[in-house]
Amino acid sequence: RRIGSAHFCSLTKPYWSILAVACVRVFGAPFVRTSGKMSSTVVKKAETIASRSDQASESGSAQSTNEPWPLLTGEKIRETAESVVLLCPFNGPLSGVLYISSYRIVFVSSAEHEPRLTFEAPLGSVHTVEKVGGATSRGEHSYGVEVQFKDMRNFRFAFKQEGHSRRTIYDSLLKFSFPVNFSGQLFAFDHFKHESLSTHDKQHGWDIFSMTKELRRIGVPNEGWRLSCINEEYLFCGTYPSVLPVPAAISDAQLEGTGSFRSRTRVPVLSWLHPENHSSLTRGSQPLVGKLGKHSRDDELYLEEISKANPNSQRLVVMDARPKLNAIANKAMGGGYEDEEHYANMELVFLDIGNIHVMRESLRKLRDMCYP
Repeated sequence: RRIGSAHFCSLTKPYWSILAVACVRVFGAPFVRTSGKMSSTVVKKAETIASRSDQASESGSAQSTNEPWPLLTGEKIRETAESVVLLCPFNGPLSGVLYISSYRIVFVSSAEHEPRLTFEAPLGSVHTVEKVGGATSRGEHSYGVEVQFKDMRNFRFAFKQEGHSRRTIYDSLLKFSFPVNFSGQLFAFDHFKHESLSTHDKQHGWDIFSMTKELRRIGVPNEGWRLSCINEEYLFCGTYPSVLPVPAAISDAQLEGTGSFRSRTRVPVLSWLHPENHSSLTRGSQPLVGKLGKHSRDDELYLEEISKANPNSQRLVVMDARPKLNAIANKAMGGGYEDEEHYANMELVFLDIGNIHVMRESLRKLRDMCYP
């Protein structure tokens, strides 16, 4: 959650305990070791990819027999480096071939490793790419590239210094993973050009997702909630969608008043609604209380209507993710938090989550434990 925002809950019980669960979801085929044996997850992943390759070859498809895996439509292999060593923290060094395509990075272990292991990840999931060691580096596997992924994975590839294969791999990873200044054709456009989509879908790609349909899926509009088009041109709040689910009793004029009292006009809007008991989760930014302790009647009525939208509860719990000291300090910069004296039947809870720098360091420590 963005620091400075708050979560609003209209719950069916007055008191709740908050359970924070940190879970790491690892995509692809991580290398793990179980009881001294190779994980079945890795084996099945490698066997699946091998099976797909065999099927593509046997069926006489357009895929070339020289391709190490079935390429997607429009995908092209950009760089190949042989005799690369993956320094796996769980299975030890694995030698093999490293490929960089226009869409993904793929490592395939050498034939002497049984079963053959395959690691792959979309280039869009790459977080950082760093060189390890230099021309004067000595020692085994001291010269290579370290790649950190957004899904917590962290892998180091060691190269031989002769041949300069590290330079081409490093440059390709930067070019295709962070294509800000890349003037060539990116994979998404090549894939789109060849993909068998209807002319309508190709011309109206922005219409594939409908905010109105998504809100109807969770049961809005209903007696307690309505859909407001106040942000249809994104002039009310540039970071909110064009359709906003708000309490049914709140007019667009009142929304304007509430928006003027919320940081960056981020009024509390519905994020989730229970299909049966109508408990809701709404999310918004911090109120602009400031050093003078300002308050807004429109904002107070707005939160009151959020509570009324749940007929099973008249208690509103406002969860502010920041430590209380940080929230108090934000008053000096014009921000702050809700004063319980001005909001009826409201309970304010500080979750004591640190700022972005604290959370980033916590994430780094968690990643180092998962992939030492």
